[in-house]
Amino acid sequence: MIARVRMGAVFGAMSFVTACQGAPAVEVSTYTVKPTVDSDQQGNRRPDEAEVHRRGPLDPVPAPSFTPEPPENPDQFAALLSAVRHDAWEQIGLAARNLARADPGVWDVVKVELVRDREARKSDYRTVLDTIGGDVPNRYGHFARAWKKAHGYSVRLSEDWFEDLLALPSEKISSPMLAVYRDCVLQAALLRAASHVATADPSRAGDVVETLLDAAYIHHGTFRDEVGRAIVAIGTKAVPALVRASAKRGAEEASVRRRAEYALFNLDRLDQRDPQRALTRARPELGRYLELIDAYGMARLPQAAPALLALTDDPVARVREQARTAFLAFVVGDVGTTEQRTLRLLGGETTTRALLAAHRNVAAAAILDQLADAAPDLVEPRCSRYHRSGARDRHCEAQPERHTRAYFGWLDDQRRQRDAQALAAALNTKDPELAVQQLDALLASGTAPPEPAAVVETFVARAQSERDQGDPLRAAALLRKSAMLLRSDDPGLARRLRASALRLEAEAPDLPPSGRAMLLAAAGIADEPASASPDRVRPRSFFPMFASLLAVLACVTVLGGVAASPRRRARPQ
Repeated sequence: MIARVRMGAVFGAMSFVTACQGAPAVEVSTYTVKPTVDSDQQGNRRPDEAEVHRRGPLDPVPAPSFTPEPPENPDQFAALLSAVRHDAWEQIGLAARNLARADPGVWDVVKVELVRDREARKSDYRTVLDTIGGDVPNRYGHFARAWKKAHGYSVRLSEDWFEDLLALPSEKISSPMLAVYRDCVLQAALLRAASHVATADPSRAGDVVETLLDAAYIHHGTFRDEVGRAIVAIGTKAVPALVRASAKRGAEEASVRRRAEYALFNLDRLDQRDPQRALTRARPELGRYLELIDAYGMARLPQAAPALLALTDDPVARVREQARTAFLAFVVGDVGTTEQRTLRLLGGETTTRALLAAHRNVAAAAILDQLADAAPDLVEPRCSRYHRSGARDRHCEAQPERHTRAYFGWLDDQRRQRDAQALAAALNTKDPELAVQQLDALLASGTAPPEPAAVVETFVARAQSERDQGDPLRAAALLRKSAMLLRSDDPGLARRLRASALRLEAEAPDLPPSGRAMLLAAAGIADEPASASPDRVRPRSFFPMFASLLAVLACVTVLGGVAASPRRRARPQ
């Protein structure tokens, strides 16, 4: 009762004061008024983050400040970059999607932005990424969300940060976190752009992968999960660069060693960690196949030594030479170190055990087994790498190299014998077409025939037959191959063969007059003007030409056989 009386007294006093004062003559404001802005400044100024974030669903969306196309030059890239960082919320997605499809020509500026230092705290990025289930590693590199997901916990785990970030409604991001959100979208778009560049321009794949490996550890590894998906999106084109990056797994610096281990981890995700499997999958693309072989030679992964040794007798000459160079890197130079790991035993004790043998030891064992099977007479007696005094025996350390070079020499001798037999069989066959096919297979392996004149004689004779049967282009191809074989031994005859090939190509049907005149001019016999009709531009007869070529080649073959016969008799059988 007393409380009610007191409250009534208070309200009565307040009413009395209000009645005495009355309404104020001037309206009083308790906040600070912003300075006045004229119409031009108001139209050109950029809204601040809070104003953009407060825009209602019915408010008009401002027009984009950028060209909605993938950037093809640094200026377009800078405009899209600025749009993601500053434009209206509704324009972020459009700008980011165009950034993600950047042209390979702007890779240099994309690379700079990918590894740029971040200003916000890692905890702020974690706060934003938690809204989509982004897995950010802790200070020890542990991914808690992935671990929980793998162990049956019901936890949200994003597998595509880019799409999940763009799908977030604006209400999920508070104004203080809006700048961090924009930076997360920008980084995810740039990672997609890196994958797109490597796929569209494979020549940049190595540089892209190296940059992504660096980006995996910027800002304490915040974006490493998304970086891994960007590398996987590149696919098998990323394998050579990952193999090269794994070469420094034994470095003293922890950061370099960690980066090499991360490269091996991504090889495992691509199912390309096993060298034999990776080489088998790369075989259809010769360029990438050779690059991968070279990468294994540079990285000197111990498990790659047997796979490289198997390629040292490959039928393709370029593969064979590249594999030999790569394998020699295993047995020449430093011996290498054995990778070791510390193991914890029962009872709490620890011990150190070898995890993987050094690359020299693995290669030495592989070449010793191979040489013992192929040519046991070339195997040297076993030796010890250390003298009794403890000093290293340099001669014994070089034994794997001597075994390797002896094996390569034995392979070359065997190949020369096989090629000589194949050449003799091809030249003695009675079927001209079969002879050409056998000679083509022999040349495709990269083997230089010991008697090119005999091969050229077969090709020229077959070329005359093909032209008589109405196939001048096939005849021209045979003459061009003949010219390539004679370019060193007889440049004059090789030049005449190329001219004859040009004349035969001028006989091709459906060739316009200008093209025919150009070919004849290149052959040095352009007797008719370019405007002449097809009926008037007739190449001269080729029968005398073929007869003279065959006569010259017959003389060269006979002379070459006479000169080579003493050497052939002196060669051991």
